[in-house]
Amino acid sequence: MTLDLRRPFIAQTVGLGIEAKYISSALAADDAPSSRALLAKQAKARTWQELNEVRLGCSVANWDGFGASPVAWTTFSHAWEFVDALPQGFPMPTPGAEPDGHITLEWYKSPRQIISVSMDPERQIHFAAIWPEGKRKKGAMRFNEDAPLDLLDLIHTVLSA
Repeated sequence: MTLDLRRPFIAQTVGLGIEAKYISSALAADDAPSSRALLAKQAKARTWQELNEVRLGCSVANWDGFGASPVAWTTFSHAWEFVDALPQGFPMPTPGAEPDGHITLEWYKSPRQIISVSMDPERQIHFAAIWPEGKRKKGAMRFNEDAPLDLLDLIHTVLSA
């Protein structure tokens, strides 16, 4: 299965009046894709803000009161780069921290449709997913500069199941 990240926006009108012609010409002028691009940029900016809040709240030892390790700057920067590498319009994760000091990025649709990606300081991505019909997958892979396509496909599969 290949992930299609281009999902085109197609709108049609059957109206004949002047308003229908205006709407049709506005859509033809590509106004809709530019507004979608702005929304995608805003979603990514919100995710970066949440990620920074996680870093600030979890940067000292014992941040959870149970002996958690602090989130290292390198772990935070790798997670930041991973979010930056997500394709435009791709669903954004919810960031969090783990007691071992790793950053977690989670895509949650329901208790039976969830994927969690954990970033460590050595640029390793650890992931675990569950989706309907009891399907599960877990593993690890190296994060370089691009988000791994296999992982993007898995996120898409989990969220669209």
